Amino acid sequence: KAVQAMLGYTAEEFKTGQVRWAEITPPEWAAADARAVEQLVAHGVAQPYEKAYIAKDGRVVPILVGPAVLPVLGEAGVEVAAFVVDLTSLRQAESEAQNRRYQIERMTLASPDIH
Repeated sequence: KAVQAMLGYTAEEFKTGQVRWAEITPPEWAAADARAVEQLVAHGVAQPYEKAYIAKDGRVVPILVGPAVLPVLGEAGVEVAAFVVDLTSLRQAESEAQNRRYQIERMTLASPDIH
């Protein structure tokens, strides 16, 4: 439910097929998802990896995901569970730090007093 809230979709939208996880994944992340599925099939877990989802409002939300297969009694057989961490704040902080480094570098190169 936290992931649905983070992305702005409802459980009903996923249950009825109005929204599918693959459709809200930008194409450049398809290969990472495919590798995770291979790992899940082979080992029951996949290494955590970064990817992104497209939120309902159009934002691209960077995330860290760590999926695992859970055995389920009954007809379903298995279910996939995952931890998901929103990396938006981290990416913003990284961008700000990079901008600061660039500004310091420019000031250093422009100043004749700094060697």
